[in-house]
Amino acid sequence: MALTHMVNEHQAMALALGGISFVVGVIVVAWPEVTVGALAVLVGLQLIFNGVVRIAQSVAGGLTAGARTLMAVLGVLSLSIGVLALRDLFQTVTVLAVLFGMFWLVGGIIEAVAVLSDRDRPGRGPELFLACLSALAGIVVLAYPAASLVALTWLFGLWLITWGIVGVLVTLWIRQADRRAASAR
Repeated sequence: MALTHMVNEHQAMALALGGISFVVGVIVVAWPEVTVGALAVLVGLQLIFNGVVRIAQSVAGGLTAGARTLMAVLGVLSLSIGVLALRDLFQTVTVLAVLFGMFWLVGGIIEAVAVLSDRDRPGRGPELFLACLSALAGIVVLAYPAASLVALTWLFGLWLITWGIVGVLVTLWIRQADRRAASAR
């Protein structure tokens, strides 16, 4: 009986997770600009929190004078960037888009060079295609940073909707299969 209760609780949690993912996905798709702005706020708050912690570490004992100085500088830098991030959310979003674009561009080029330099590498074609796709995505994001983040946010929202629907359907299918198995005993 306890096992049945645990399975039912697990299924209820899976259904709730699928439903919540679906709802969050719909919200993200409906308001991508708000979602991107919320991301900028979270990044700013994290940087402020990080700055406060680093400054506290710099005055706490146990560190050398050089390490305390570095922690203080890192704390002030993080705190300052966090405040600037919260001051102008559009600028924060644009900077995040540029960083993502740089990562995809540089990562794609590095992966392409690695694939092209290893002639014995299995699956070279698909890997080279993905590397070029990454580099191309980086170029697009660098050319249009704000629009790219809204589009990526929208795609993320669609993924959440799909994941939520699939999660609910799979959980319901498992629940039905459990009931059929229990009635067959």
